[in-house]
Amino acid sequence: MPPIVTQSSSRLSNVKSLDQLAAVLGEQTKVLSYWLYKAEPARKYEQYSIPKKSGGWRHISAPRDGLKRIQGKLSRLLAEIYNDREQRRVNGSFDGSRTSPYVLAHGFKDKYSIITNAQMHVGKRFVFNTDLEDFFPSISFGRVRSFFRLDTDFRLDPAVATMIAQLTCFRNQLPQGAPTSPIISNFIGHMLDIKLNKMARKGNCSYTRYADDLTFSTNEESFPPAIARLVAGTTDEWVAGDGLLARVYASGFRVNHDKSRMQVASSRQDATGLTVNRTVNVSATYYKLARAMCDHLFTGGTCHEMKGGKWTVLPPHRLQGRLDFIYSVRRSRLKIPLDHVAKKQFPIEYMKREALFCDQQKAFSTLYKNMMNYMTFHGIEKPMIVGEGITDGLYIRAAIKTVGPAYPKLYHPSGDGEVLVNFYKHTDKRKFYQIGEGAAPLRSFIAEYPKLMGRFKTKPKQPVILIVDNDKEGRDVLKAAGSRWQKDTSVPSPFYHLVSNLYIIPLPKPGATDVCIEDLFDQTWLAAQNIGARKFTKKNDFDSATYFGKADLVGQIVRPQRATIDWSGFVPLLEAVQGAISDYEVKLSLTP
Repeated sequence: MPPIVTQSSSRLSNVKSLDQLAAVLGEQTKVLSYWLYKAEPARKYEQYSIPKKSGGWRHISAPRDGLKRIQGKLSRLLAEIYNDREQRRVNGSFDGSRTSPYVLAHGFKDKYSIITNAQMHVGKRFVFNTDLEDFFPSISFGRVRSFFRLDTDFRLDPAVATMIAQLTCFRNQLPQGAPTSPIISNFIGHMLDIKLNKMARKGNCSYTRYADDLTFSTNEESFPPAIARLVAGTTDEWVAGDGLLARVYASGFRVNHDKSRMQVASSRQDATGLTVNRTVNVSATYYKLARAMCDHLFTGGTCHEMKGGKWTVLPPHRLQGRLDFIYSVRRSRLKIPLDHVAKKQFPIEYMKREALFCDQQKAFSTLYKNMMNYMTFHGIEKPMIVGEGITDGLYIRAAIKTVGPAYPKLYHPSGDGEVLVNFYKHTDKRKFYQIGEGAAPLRSFIAEYPKLMGRFKTKPKQPVILIVDNDKEGRDVLKAAGSRWQKDTSVPSPFYHLVSNLYIIPLPKPGATDVCIEDLFDQTWLAAQNIGARKFTKKNDFDSATYFGKADLVGQIVRPQRATIDWSGFVPLLEAVQGAISDYEVKLSLTP
């Protein structure tokens, strides 16, 4: 059966010259020619090393900006071709067969991750892991060139295949750090995946690869010796089997024997760093360490990690990264019962396990909520401004960038200029912050603020400033805040301090009854703005054929015209924000 040529692959396979390759990549020929033929090798890449978790060093060769841009474009084109190819295989149309209906490679791909890789090996009697030694370095210039010349999805002109190899290889290998290395490694590793998966299916095993990490699993009573076997005279020492070794070496790779290990159901099983005994999860050790770090951070304001045999300070954003990772795993983990703990056969055991799962989820949700609140409202390095919606912060940021020099607590003119406040991001994690869009959700947030911050024992360094519209809903929030914290909000003031580091500012606009933030713009100017024949509306529900909304006002008008917009209507608001920041500085200085 002849190969199926897709639109993405034809764009590259039809290239016959440097000019055509430049056109496909959207680059000037002279620029592409420079990086191919004129730039010295030492000027193409920046080289450095980073420590591996397992010890030793990982050597990185990061391309310079111009080459990185070209590699990024090529990588995106190759990813389109790869996805087309994989979809045909999974759908059973690849080479007219259905030898491998599952996704085999989970690394370096959209919608795939260590989580999807691990999900293939949940609840198995045996899980065998090994990896490929020096994965990227083992893919040489010659292998890359030959692949693009001979593979049926490409069959590139030899000169073009050479150019692509020159663009993507450094010192005769795929460099770690180049945007093109992951996708090319998946292409070249694909035939190995097919061979290993065919062998795995003969032994009734599941097989996946994540970058250089190979995983096989099965519920058979014995593990296929072609994949892994016990060392003679031992009961728990396993090595890669002859079938696995032969296929790996024949494909131009090497097995890293030091990383080969068998895991049975009675012990902790993992795949790509995640436990897979009953569900996909992070290891208990990893979670407990993150929890202890959070406790130290919330109590003393710092946390530490062991690095190079010494305790070093771990920046809070990196600890948040660990919890984000745990959150992503737990959000997607599958509740797959083991065969011998099936719900119908063992309902009591099943219910106990489900109850434990719910308790663990509840405990983590509390921890994660505390971390989100700490990073957003307590352990902040800049004042945090919270508006009723995402566009409020975008308007205020644009105003600060334009008239900022008059407000030294909001703007620093060094370099390209720095905005000295941050803005609350309305994200899909709002449930952890207890803030939605609009003024109404702020009422419970204000009332519960000390409780939300009660887990933290240090004093917050910066204020949190709520900005509400000066309309009925906003005034109701302001009145409720004053009642809750015994503040007389009926007395006009640019800002009101509520409790701890929390402030609230109603939008200022003398003489107007109801004010939203768009009313701070010059209304004659705003009425004259249009996108095509459409006019601006402040309403959330509108006819998009006649009007445009707040998002388009920000993106298509305010940002491009920022330097020419009259921001005088925002001056009282900026003065109020700066006043609140100064007020909190005084309060901190008076606090022992």
